Amino acid sequence: MDALIQALKDKRWSVRERAAVALGRIRDARAVDPLVQVLKDEDRRVEWAVAYALGEIGDARAVASLIQILREERCAVPREVVTALGKIGDPKAVEPLVEVLQDVTSNVRDEAAMLFG
Repeated sequence: MDALIQALKDKRWSVRERAAVALGRIRDARAVDPLVQVLKDEDRRVEWAVAYALGEIGDARAVASLIQILREERCAVPREVVTALGKIGDPKAVEPLVEVLQDVTSNVRDEAAMLFG
């Protein structure tokens, strides 16, 4: 797992993306903090993979960072962040998810609505 965490810092987006996906599949909570550190990657594909991984791991320590990025205008992957928050299931995410129901594109609203359905 240490090699995958190190790979999150690689220069190539594809390596960072694959490392994040692999960490999500492993579902080891030790990866949460390193994943949160790269949640705001310069590449949208990496951000997607990190949000996916955090959702798969399901650790509530990621909730605050996921909420923060969801509320930023530059959030490139709101649907994936909403999905991750839903998988984690922390009550702290309810209010931000309700905000999403009023704010963003229809596919993200649909994803958030399904969490409450």
